[in-house]
Amino acid sequence: MKCPACAADELQELSPTCPSCGFHLASLDRMMGIPPKLRSGITDLVGFLSKRQVAKLTSHLHELTLQFPQCRFAAVLVEAPAKVPFPVYVFWLFNKGGIAAPMEKGGDCRVVLLVIDTNTASCACMVGYGLEPFFTGERLQRITDSALPYLLCREFSDAFHASLDVVQQQLHEMSQDIPRLYGIREQGQGQIQDQAGESFAY
Repeated sequence: MKCPACAADELQELSPTCPSCGFHLASLDRMMGIPPKLRSGITDLVGFLSKRQVAKLTSHLHELTLQFPQCRFAAVLVEAPAKVPFPVYVFWLFNKGGIAAPMEKGGDCRVVLLVIDTNTASCACMVGYGLEPFFTGERLQRITDSALPYLLCREFSDAFHASLDVVQQQLHEMSQDIPRLYGIREQGQGQIQDQAGESFAY
C-alpha cells in the first residue's frame, strides 16, 4: 500500500509505520480525535446534498453492489480539515470510520471508498487490500479525474456519479481480465474452471 503521507509503496497492514517517512496511523488518531461514523452507501457529513440527490446516489451504489456483490461501496462528502493533507485524511477515514468490518482483514477487504472534500473541491478514491492488486495508480487516477468537471462547478452529486461510472467500467474490465491472468477458463454461464479441472461459481 502507498503511504498517504509520502506516497512510498512500503506501507503494510501488519506494520503500519512507513519506513520512508515514519508516518503512523496512531499519531494521526491523536491529532484528529474521534472519527465520524461511516457506512456503506452515501454519507453526507456536510449536509450539502438534497434528499433527491442522496436517493439517486443510494440507487447508483446499490446497483454497483448487485453487479459486484464481492465488493462494498461507500461515498462520503466531507469538509476535510486543512491541518492534514487530503490523502492522509482519506486514509484515516478508511481505517477509522468503520467502513471495513472487523473481519475484513487483508485480502478480504474489498471496499471501494470515494471521498469528496467540499473545501477544496477534491476527490479521492481508496480501495481495500483485496482490490489493490487490480486498482493500479492509473485506474485510481481515472476515477478521480472523471469527477473534475463537476467539482469545478461544485456539482458534488454529479461528481460522485461520474466517478462511480468509471469504477463500474473498471470492475467490468477486471472481471474479464482475471480469468486470463490466473489461468481460468469459462465453463458455461456463472461458472469458471481452473486448469486442474475444478469448477466453482463466481
